[in-house]
Amino acid sequence: MGRKEVSSGTLNVDQYRKKIGKQDWKKSKKDVKATKQLKDIKESAMGIKDVALIVTAFAFMLGVIYIFLYMYLDQQPSAK
Repeated sequence: MGRKEVSSGTLNVDQYRKKIGKQDWKKSKKDVKATKQLKDIKESAMGIKDVALIVTAFAFMLGVIYIFLYMYLDQQPSAK
């Protein structure tokens, strides 16, 4: 007899926990969606670091080409 009382109390607690779990799942699902959207926005947008890196690499390459051409074209042919 004592077991029936204990098990019926456990069922109510289990039902209560299930309800809370469902509510938390709904909340966490919304949070997960919001977090994913923020992550996608950050990944799709080109950051200032990326732009600075591209501009710096382009300027470096132009500098290397300029120095190479200057050294190559600056050589005077020897007068005979």
